[in-house]
Amino acid sequence: MATSRPDPAPSDAPTTVVLSPDAAGTRLDKALAERFPEHSRTVVAAWIEAGLVEVDGRALAGKTKLKGGETVVVRVPPPAPSELVPEDRPLAVLHEDDALLVLDKPSGLTVHPGSGQKDGTLANALVFHLRSLPTVGGSDRPGIVHRLDKDTSGVMLIAKTEVAHRVLSRAFAAREVHKEYLAVLHGRMEGERGRIDLPLGRSSAGRTRMAIRVEGGRAAVTDWAVEERLPRHTLVRCFPVTGRTHQLRVHFRSQEHPIVGDPLYGWKSSPGEDVVTRLLLHAHRISLAHPTTGAPLTFEAPPPEAFVAALVALRALEGGGRGR
Repeated sequence: MATSRPDPAPSDAPTTVVLSPDAAGTRLDKALAERFPEHSRTVVAAWIEAGLVEVDGRALAGKTKLKGGETVVVRVPPPAPSELVPEDRPLAVLHEDDALLVLDKPSGLTVHPGSGQKDGTLANALVFHLRSLPTVGGSDRPGIVHRLDKDTSGVMLIAKTEVAHRVLSRAFAAREVHKEYLAVLHGRMEGERGRIDLPLGRSSAGRTRMAIRVEGGRAAVTDWAVEERLPRHTLVRCFPVTGRTHQLRVHFRSQEHPIVGDPLYGWKSSPGEDVVTRLLLHAHRISLAHPTTGAPLTFEAPPPEAFVAALVALRALEGGGRGR
């Protein structure tokens, strides 16, 4: 849905958005969540409930269906003071300038606090190394515009300014950031390339798990291509079109080819797989336009030593593993 794009304003100053005619029939909370992709729909709904949103001069309920063309004034509240404790943890920096920090995140590092974990995260390290990071995405997520699972390694972007954060958030929402992953799958994938187009939602098995949800799920699309065929496994290059939580892990599990070393969606180790010490999923490459200059950029992180060592060991296995 197209809207006018006002200049970034301080978080406690009003922001005016003029909705386009194609907003007709859309709920107010949904329309604003699309306009402010760095905030969740739940957060946007809280703004509306708190009276921080006016539509053509009136306060409306979040479920109100729009007519299109309305002028919406939003007073985005300033983020709560961060309670993150700075931690002197080393960062593997691939690139840094005034607006953008690009890291090679190691496997085993949680990106931000949550689910009872308050420290030992990448966010704690970021506030130690860069004390002026924007918090428009939340005080516990300084500069973070996307995330990698704890056990996934590879390229990750950090915004160093509010302008960069908003530009990158919009680029992710518009699918203008292109990501490539490497994954080692159980079994041998049929064909040389393909697409998995299955919606995802929360699993009934627990709040930390995702599942295929044909009804009520969010659209999720993954393209893939075979990189190498191993005796019992397949190394694939993955191109996620969308960026849902656990998308690659759930999508390949749905095809009966889960990612090797996955503690949530994988299979128990077969003989010879005890050499795998981590999830064999790595964010290998990312391409985007620079958030300030617009220059095309590509960053790449080579697979880490443990990933490569697992590949070498799996190449040496005899054939006959599980999967098609």
